[in-house]
Amino acid sequence: MERTTARNSSQSMVYSKDMDLALAALQNGGLILLPTDTVWSLAALICFPEAVSRLKQLSLSLEENPLELLVGSVEELKRHVVHMHPRLETLLLYHMRPLSIVFEDPIGVPANALRQDGRMAMRIVLDPFVRDLIELAGIPLVATPAPAPNRQVSGHFGGISSEVLQQTDYVVKYRQGERQIGELPVMVQLSEEEELDFLRE
Repeated sequence: MERTTARNSSQSMVYSKDMDLALAALQNGGLILLPTDTVWSLAALICFPEAVSRLKQLSLSLEENPLELLVGSVEELKRHVVHMHPRLETLLLYHMRPLSIVFEDPIGVPANALRQDGRMAMRIVLDPFVRDLIELAGIPLVATPAPAPNRQVSGHFGGISSEVLQQTDYVVKYRQGERQIGELPVMVQLSEEEELDFLRE
């Protein structure tokens, strides 16, 4: 029991240090590379437009994988949308996989983070590290999938482009050793007829 407690304590210290360094980089207007509940992603705080511009430069094709807003709860998501349709709220409650929803005219998001049509995808993250980080920062993250050398989405840390690693201000240690391949989230929007339109399944 003592060995287990000591190991857990050591892991907790590593987690806390990783969290502190990631938070410091973000609050200094930097970019971090971190694992999410889907794929490894580059992220910045929404209050730093210059960091968002750097994200766009390092990201994949914005038409296929645009920037998205990562939040920690439904309540936080609602603060950034003009109207949360009941159908979307129900979907969030019952959908089992990570889910990104595309909203029109998001609130409190820098213009350079939006798609060309003024919309933005938003996702409630499930990973505890990312949720803790958002809570400590007090504001959401803007994120984009980290690209591999072939400009495709990298599903695990080992496949991320070395160029991306070199231009990131902090690389999170948490979950680097995992080998499973992550997948992009399901993506949905509400049509003009107020029907669910799945853009990615």
